[in-house]
Amino acid sequence: MVWDFAGPAFCLLLWIIQHAAESLLLSAPEVVKATNRGSVTVPCQYDLQYKENTKYWCKGKIYEFCRIVVKTPKKRSTNRTFIADDKEAGVFSVTMTSIRQSDKDKYWCVIATSGRNIFTGVSLLVSQAGKLQLQTLYHQMLLILLTTFYFYSLHFKQISVLYTLNIGLTHLRGVIILQHCKPSNFKLI
Repeated sequence: MVWDFAGPAFCLLLWIIQHAAESLLLSAPEVVKATNRGSVTVPCQYDLQYKENTKYWCKGKIYEFCRIVVKTPKKRSTNRTFIADDKEAGVFSVTMTSIRQSDKDKYWCVIATSGRNIFTGVSLLVSQAGKLQLQTLYHQMLLILLTTFYFYSLHFKQISVLYTLNIGLTHLRGVIILQHCKPSNFKLI
């Protein structure tokens, strides 16, 4: 009975030790976040014994089936992804620009070795924050302009649409200028 438990437990212990040892050789953030159309830089820190090895950035859910996006030596880039290796600091950095929703995936910092490569996974999350903020701002502007137009149309029967837009835009800038004026000064355009 002890041997039935010892086999799987021993394998698990070996896996934990191997994983801990690999994380000392190469480390990176587990998750990075970027906004749509933004950029992100991922630092992959490695043990200095690997400073002359080729490093690369790979995309795919499973490491063994990932697709190389960019790799060293020297500073190399694709149209939106750039890799640089600081051999003195023991860090290679990957910068992705013009982030898209399709970039959301699992990536891998990898050091090529003569035996099994050393790798660690990084999940890239892409948010629509920029788009949502723009939509929210647009809706806020529209609401302020319509409210302003409605308010002034109730109080002044004849009012210029351009004047209403000007007042609405003044409110949007956070500067509220109230001028005492007579309704007769405004004519419907």
